[in-house]
Amino acid sequence: DIAISKLPQSVLQSSLPNVPYSKTLNGLQQYCCDLLDEIGKTEVKFVKPNFAYYAGNDFSKILEAIYVKAREIGLTIILDSKIGDISRTQQQYAEHFSKFDAITVNPYMGYDVIKPIVDFNIGVYVLVFTSNGGRDDLQTLICQDRNPLYYKVAEKVVEWNLANEGYDSSIGAVIGGTGEDLK
Repeated sequence: DIAISKLPQSVLQSSLPNVPYSKTLNGLQQYCCDLLDEIGKTEVKFVKPNFAYYAGNDFSKILEAIYVKAREIGLTIILDSKIGDISRTQQQYAEHFSKFDAITVNPYMGYDVIKPIVDFNIGVYVLVFTSNGGRDDLQTLICQDRNPLYYKVAEKVVEWNLANEGYDSSIGAVIGGTGEDLK
């Protein structure tokens, strides 16, 4: 997640080549590209920019620069968008985000959220169990079978993935939490 206010301003804060970064959109874009160059020298194979940080008109240019740089160095790009709407709206998202390898979705509206994305051969990562404090409002509610709701969502992810055999895209799960949380 990016913020102009958090750009490194001294070599004590970062070993990236262009420190200090100007506290402008250009500085932010340069920082993101420099960071990706460094990531490209490692074994990391994925990058997951959070769409909310790039949704403004000027910031969308930075997301595009991240996309181009990530492709240049061979990274898989998962757009962290957490979208989840009715089918025709999801189709619009799928068209808009079709260049990404995968996107994250909120499954609350069921398979209608998933199908339009996989129809575009985009990978889908479904929010199953998150690490935010408010997750207990819904995710840990106990269902009739005495399992928490997130178990049901995980079962659906498996079911949807099996139903999509033959597609070029995959359906995976987003599970955030500590080892204690997942026992």
